[in-house]
Amino acid sequence: MPNKNGFQLFKELNKVKFEVIFTTAHSEFAIDAIKCSALDYLLKPINYIDLLETIEKYEEK
Repeated sequence: MPNKNGFQLFKELNKVKFEVIFTTAHSEFAIDAIKCSALDYLLKPINYIDLLETIEKYEEK
């Protein structure tokens, strides 16, 4: 997203009615993602096993 990041987008939304999975190369934003109630936080390069586990977590919800 060229003009803003995902956290700025969250601030603009009144209520999030969907699951969010952050994908980034920056581990330092994980706490912010938790505060946004993210379903998961995947670090790039994304590990195939981690992605599968996240998809399973989503399907269970």
